[in-house]
Amino acid sequence: MTNNILVLILIGLALAVLHIPSIVTTLAVIGGLSFLAIKMFWNMMQLFSSSANAERSATST
Repeated sequence: MTNNILVLILIGLALAVLHIPSIVTTLAVIGGLSFLAIKMFWNMMQLFSSSANAERSATST
């Protein structure tokens, strides 16, 4: 059942690319840039979070 749903989704995406490539390309670019921005923001937050934890543990000992 799950494989059938995934195959149908893939077929739908393939048909969308074949019929309206400009809109799909635009959405792909927007989605990709959003993903990269969120990933970069998350990595920066993790960097500051780990440095804050290191400072707390260094000052508490």
